[in-house]
Amino acid sequence: MYATDNYLDLGQSGRHMADNPYNGKQPFDNSETDDYSPVKDVRIVGNRYAGNCTLGPIRATNVLTDCGVCSTSDFRNGDFTLGGMANWTMWRNDAPDSVGTVIYADKEKGRICHFERGDVAAAQGLRLEAGQHIFRCELLTGAGGAGAVRGTHPGAGYARRRYALRYG
Repeated sequence: MYATDNYLDLGQSGRHMADNPYNGKQPFDNSETDDYSPVKDVRIVGNRYAGNCTLGPIRATNVLTDCGVCSTSDFRNGDFTLGGMANWTMWRNDAPDSVGTVIYADKEKGRICHFERGDVAAAQGLRLEAGQHIFRCELLTGAGGAGAVRGTHPGAGYARRRYALRYG
């Protein structure tokens, strides 16, 4: 989602429906606050804002705004049980299956492959406070895979670290 050059009143709870109508309580009545569809890749910039900007109970990933709304601070769908790559931002190369999920040992796992055909990535943009953070994941890759943790805001003081993935 990209919203720019608008007049937005994001602080009016009840004006948006955060409850996922396809899961949870039936019949749907928009009363559940922790049953929302996965939300990712939100850009809200260059607008006029009324009230306190919020996305309500939604814990979105990869959010950039100029109104104070931030990404969640914890990984969402890290075990891929919400349905594939929900909450994950993907960059594929020309191989359609270069980023996605596979069933491995009876569990759905994230997978990135076909590195020889160009850059690929699966990422989540999170808001992390200064301090020490531990990142653990189970990721299947082909030969040549590498992981990276990096900041997206230039000059924000984020640590950058690249690490080799272990196999076995």
